[in-house]
Amino acid sequence: MNHMTSPDLAFLLLRATEAEVGVSVVTSNPALLRSKLYAERKRLGLTNLTFVQPPVDSDTRLWIIKKDVKNGTTQD
Repeated sequence: MNHMTSPDLAFLLLRATEAEVGVSVVTSNPALLRSKLYAERKRLGLTNLTFVQPPVDSDTRLWIIKKDVKNGTTQD
């Protein structure tokens, strides 16, 4: 298993754009990760992504998901 001591924020965002729905990230501080991801998302212009703390394990996980999937639509 590959563990990153410091997450590569751009990598996480790009992985989420390539995924069907998005990615789930394990973190010790979801709020801090979210704030860092907002800045990186803006820098990269990836406005199609949003960040959600899931209903289960919200203290240790953050979802990076595509906005169109969150709204119930798909993009072909």
